[in-house]
Amino acid sequence: MPEFLPPEAAGFEVRDGVPVIVLAVELPERVVEGEWSVLRRMTMLVVDGPGESGFLLPRLGPDGDVVPDGWDEAVDRFTGCHVVFGTSPDAPTAFARSLT
Repeated sequence: MPEFLPPEAAGFEVRDGVPVIVLAVELPERVVEGEWSVLRRMTMLVVDGPGESGFLLPRLGPDGDVVPDGWDEAVDRFTGCHVVFGTSPDAPTAFARSLT
């Protein structure tokens, strides 16, 4: 079952044209094992990993959509996004393919 994350625990960015989700979470046990995927909807996003790893993220905040302009288009271009697990500069990253 995906773990619900409050809005302040997730950040969305476009870095040099690449879509990124930064999650302020402890490193899941199986980050590099298996595939990760991202499911985008109007009000939420699901970042799903191998086994029981996964996160449910609200997409709407007090000021509307929390993803920056161009983020969805970048996900479409790259058929997914990078997910960063933690906020340190050397935090591990996984690619999450986009599900439709």
